[in-house]
Amino acid sequence: MQRIDTESLAKLAGEDAEFRLAARLWRARIRFQIGGDQEFIVTVSDGVLTEINAAPMFWDPWDINIAGPSEGWDLLLRPVPPPLYQDIFPATLHKGFSIGGNLELLFSYFPAVRRFIELMRMVVSAPPAADPPPTRAGGSRPEIRGGYVYLTVEGTEYRVYYEEAGDGIPFFLQHTAAADGRQWRHLLEDPEITGHFRIIAPDLPYHGKSLPPESERWWETQYLLTLEFFEAFVVEFCRAMEIENPLYMGCSMGGHLAVDLALDCPDKFRAVIGLQAGMQTKPPGFEQMLEWYHHPRMSNEWKPALMYTMMAPTSPEQLRRETGFVYSQAAPMVFKGDLYFHGGQHDARETARHIDTGQIPVYIMGGDYDWSGTVDICSALAAEIKGSHYTKMEGLGHFPMCEHPEKFKSYLMPILDDVRAKHPDE
Repeated sequence: MQRIDTESLAKLAGEDAEFRLAARLWRARIRFQIGGDQEFIVTVSDGVLTEINAAPMFWDPWDINIAGPSEGWDLLLRPVPPPLYQDIFPATLHKGFSIGGNLELLFSYFPAVRRFIELMRMVVSAPPAADPPPTRAGGSRPEIRGGYVYLTVEGTEYRVYYEEAGDGIPFFLQHTAAADGRQWRHLLEDPEITGHFRIIAPDLPYHGKSLPPESERWWETQYLLTLEFFEAFVVEFCRAMEIENPLYMGCSMGGHLAVDLALDCPDKFRAVIGLQAGMQTKPPGFEQMLEWYHHPRMSNEWKPALMYTMMAPTSPEQLRRETGFVYSQAAPMVFKGDLYFHGGQHDARETARHIDTGQIPVYIMGGDYDWSGTVDICSALAAEIKGSHYTKMEGLGHFPMCEHPEKFKSYLMPILDDVRAKHPDE
């Protein structure tokens, strides 16, 4: 691992607009330990990087400590780091790095920490060459239909927003935790898909344009998404929208639900596709992390910054930023509430093997840059379900449909073609 030029790093951080904005009002001393080769302390005062001490003594004070082996830093700071080395957070969970000190201070300013790691990469090597976003003709008007439907789920009425496009085989799309149907906008605008499928993407209650129910004092309780409610919502939405025998696809918590639907109501769906799905997904430190997802001193800036670390560094930057932007708009309690299902209620370790793929085909897809639903987690689920189909998506992360829709489509189309071949008359 070559030594980092701390003078160049300090100059770059001082000039970087993103770092200055993310670090506003921040006061902290962050120690970086690069194996036994290099150590330095970064001092930020009122959002301004005032010093990088390249030769600190062991008694010099610090608030946050970030450390890793030299060979690990070498991989993390490459122009295109390999999967799980794209950021300090996945490297800590999976690759032997450590983060210590004042975690409240760290998570409060994680966007600044994340950006500083990127600046370290720029000093050591050239920035990664991310793919460009898709282009569209000016003035084009996607043929997307939006609307609301009133549903009663578990005795409570909800006003649910949805968007749909296309005609043909009904295709239900379920968004991830703390997000909404905007994640599917690229599929909704793709004529190659909408020419054969009627795509429907709702916002789960409490998400996007689907407000909390008027009949409940929801502000007095912690929102919790349960397996029973999640399944009932999907089934009732399909009934109300007169959607019969749809193809289901969900990502992250929606991917987990694909497994649960295949287990509990296989007669209601023609097939399920689980993106970033597992039998149970609890990353290392999951229980300890939960409190930070709904914490009075955490703004909604740290959640999108964390989601940014789950995506491939070569995915179009504009689309990675957009994916995070959607997360910044979720109500503060929703992410933690969704994780109640994601990390606890969903548990198919003893039941996934009982899915009958002769009755309901199951497709599992996993992106190699996802540190939450890793490819090992996704492939283990597929191996447990006899007759399922597994696709490893190289160069994609936790949000394949919105971080890099063109690359995702290359993996998705063979599955959609397979579904169409099984239903040639629709």
